[in-house]
Amino acid sequence: GTSHRYVSMKAAEVLQRPLGELEIVSCHLGIGASLCAIDHGRSIDTTMGMTPTDGLIMPSRSGSIDPAVMIHLMEHHGMSTEELSRLINSESGLKGISGISSDIHDIETAANEGHHRALLAHKAFCYQVRKNIGAYVAAMGGIDVLAFTGDVGETSATVRSLACQGLSYMGIKLDEEKNRNLGQFEGYAVISADDSPVTILVITNDDERLVAWETLRAIERNALSVAMRESLTTGLLDIALLYNTTPAPGIETTALLEEDLFLVQRRAPGQSEAEADALARTPLPLDELPRFPLVIPTRPNSIRMLVESELAARGKRPQISLEIDGVAAILD
Repeated sequence: GTSHRYVSMKAAEVLQRPLGELEIVSCHLGIGASLCAIDHGRSIDTTMGMTPTDGLIMPSRSGSIDPAVMIHLMEHHGMSTEELSRLINSESGLKGISGISSDIHDIETAANEGHHRALLAHKAFCYQVRKNIGAYVAAMGGIDVLAFTGDVGETSATVRSLACQGLSYMGIKLDEEKNRNLGQFEGYAVISADDSPVTILVITNDDERLVAWETLRAIERNALSVAMRESLTTGLLDIALLYNTTPAPGIETTALLEEDLFLVQRRAPGQSEAEADALARTPLPLDELPRFPLVIPTRPNSIRMLVESELAARGKRPQISLEIDGVAAILD
């Protein structure tokens, strides 16, 4: 989820358009593999299920299978739950189908040498990616950006080519020369044809930095909640909307997302602290934004500028009218 979030924001930055205007299909293809349909800044579907094992064929995970397969293996082959877990997580997917490796480059090499099972594994993987891209375009009713990330998505030109094959009628036109000659790149690369209605991107992924980023966001959100509670207690504000986000690594600014908007208000008579805390952490739709003063961190300035521009786009004339310990309130 962190990877898809980062990809969506990076895509908005590359296109220099608000994330809330874009329809994006994000393809994270690596040790784990999943697709995500991001419609106007919100994830509306993903190939993952309760666990990452569901969905696409992966290097060693099975992906989606008929549940009756598990019953068959238990009843007719006497497999235990531990054996089944090891089978679907460590011995299946590309490794299980090819019989040689979970590494996409080993499989591509073997397929080029005529190894039948390696070719089957490669074709099955690419087919599932392409099928789900089409399904998500249908679910969103269009597409502006198709993005590839993860070890496989960033390094396998063949996978990207086959994933886009036959999708030109959707506006997805790959430039094969750009794709094949991609090589090393910094941050992102555009591999769509010049006349492609859909922008096709390859975006580098850094899981460790992304996990650190989400941790900082959680810490900052808690600190802002404390500061706002203090301002409400002193009577400076009765009700406000808290905007909280830490810029993602490698992204100049970040988008205004509904999940970063939280209602903060003075505790009502008879309301427990737990109830007040739950309310303070309940996301609000952007449509309700003009109803409340907006509270944001004053640093970095890029966030303040972004919030002001977002409000201006909604017909408001925001002004910073209150600052308390690094927190600013934009009032009507």
